[in-house]
Amino acid sequence: MGTTQLTFALALLVSATGAGGLHAQFPTDTLDARGVVAHFRATGIAAAAMRFLDQEGGRHSLRELDEVADSLVAIVVSYRRQGSLTTDRAAQEALTALAAPASPGHIAELTRKRAERGLPPPIPYPHAFGKLVEVVRRANDVGIRGATLWTLTQLGDTARAVAFLAEVAKSNDPIAPAAIQYLSLDTGDAGLAALRRLYQTDAVVHPVAREHLEALAFVRGWKR
Repeated sequence: MGTTQLTFALALLVSATGAGGLHAQFPTDTLDARGVVAHFRATGIAAAAMRFLDQEGGRHSLRELDEVADSLVAIVVSYRRQGSLTTDRAAQEALTALAAPASPGHIAELTRKRAERGLPPPIPYPHAFGKLVEVVRRANDVGIRGATLWTLTQLGDTARAVAFLAEVAKSNDPIAPAAIQYLSLDTGDAGLAALRRLYQTDAVVHPVAREHLEALAFVRGWKR
């Protein structure tokens, strides 16, 4: 599964969670952090992990939240493409479980549903961005790394996402071209401003990423 295909699959999964999809299937609220991880490893379904990180079944310590998130990171980082729909789906769901609890769309939907039940709004998992950055830096699979890079643009922290994507865009990393693409399409004016700075300082070294940036600069009329 390539970067574009996996990014699309992740978008569908995040959309599904916003509609209550994964979140509503398995209300395993009695599980502790280790039980949640064991449930995911046994089923390949991330519903329990997502509910835990959303703190739907009750408040958890940051240490417990990190324990679940670190296990999800380990699953994604170790993923290798084998042509197996089961392993592909597990990697996608693990990424979704990491990202959704910090995604504005997911949080808004969960807030609405909790308000209907007279409950306070959810508490976004504060370490989601950092855990996803860890996936980008450590994952074995380039497709996973590129798709996770896109996921960072969907968490609502545009300044942080732009800064990290610009760092990747300046590197010789195979996902540098994807960083250029996501900065141009998914991070608004801040992303375009970062790309213009990269162009004017001649900071992009990856050959394909340079081509993408040169083409964008031509269309935008940027000058060095």
